[in-house]
Amino acid sequence: MKDTLISYLTSSIPKEFFARLPESLEAAYFQASADSDQKCGDPERVRVRGQLRHYYQNKALRDVAELNSIASFSPHTDPKGERYTLLSTNNVVIGRTAVPFANKVPPAAKHRKAIAAVNARLEPTNLNLFSDQSNCRTAEGLGVLIVTVHPSKAMDQSVPSHFVVGIPYSNLKGWHLFEPVAVILAAYEPSVSAKSIDIAYPTLKKQLQEAEDR
Repeated sequence: MKDTLISYLTSSIPKEFFARLPESLEAAYFQASADSDQKCGDPERVRVRGQLRHYYQNKALRDVAELNSIASFSPHTDPKGERYTLLSTNNVVIGRTAVPFANKVPPAAKHRKAIAAVNARLEPTNLNLFSDQSNCRTAEGLGVLIVTVHPSKAMDQSVPSHFVVGIPYSNLKGWHLFEPVAVILAAYEPSVSAKSIDIAYPTLKKQLQEAEDR
């Protein structure tokens, strides 16, 4: 299934998006560390650094999307109080999250659950969490999370460990795909036709549903 998922991603998302993504997210991560170190002392520094990492990386993700003509949104969380970044292109819905160095399970926020629900294809009503963005409402396609893996406590906190492209299970408790961005980049062909999406989707849908039933 891994190869089919990667093929679907490379058929649906421009290569340049993944090419620019690590550098942009890493720059945002570094800036968050620099700003929190400069403006905050202990014990506030650690909490502020985490908040700035979140905000700066969300902005970086939207910027990379804009450069590649990918629709980006900043909906409110439910209940309101925060905002999150959401991208949509060719029936692929993309969000962002972060996980600790030794833990792959993402925080179970409502908007991440909604992105994960896309992969079940069985609960399209869950997509009402995307408000009125009609081009995000689809019973087809994939829900994807761009994952920042934080450094271990012993590592330099200004630099992330690495970035991963994740396709979560619909319950958000595991992954159909969890691969470094470099692996996705390496899979791109010189040219990809739209027809390949039509070929890949029936196989992909069957494999995803089988995995969900295990």
